Amino acid sequence: GLGDYVVADFDYFGMPSKAWCLVPARDAETGEPMPPAVASAFGGHGPNYAYLCLPDPSKVPLTEAGFIEIRNQRKVWRMATLARRVVEHLGGKVSDRQGLQKFATPYVRHPSGHGWAEMVSQIAGHPEWATWHHHAA
Repeated sequence: GLGDYVVADFDYFGMPSKAWCLVPARDAETGEPMPPAVASAFGGHGPNYAYLCLPDPSKVPLTEAGFIEIRNQRKVWRMATLARRVVEHLGGKVSDRQGLQKFATPYVRHPSGHGWAEMVSQIAGHPEWATWHHHAA
């Protein structure tokens, strides 16, 4: 079924439309989610449904709004994913994952004062946990 989060807005033959996140359908008789049963029948694993209807740090816009969507999830690893994207956008590459995790930690605390502008500024200062191309932005 459809979840409560709009993944994207798009134009469908001239009509504005929305792509909604998906939630697992349930078996009408048992009420159990169907995807795990299907995945198990074929020897596989289903997706992590806890994150299907949350903004994805690898896809949100690199803006304050995208930052806030990820901060509101309060997961360091998801904030680190967003920070890695900023590093790459500025021409760098994360070389120390633990350094990135440590950097991301204060940004998941709401009243910390660590916001989007500070994150971008800190990353633009070329932190030691990333390598930088000399001819990049």
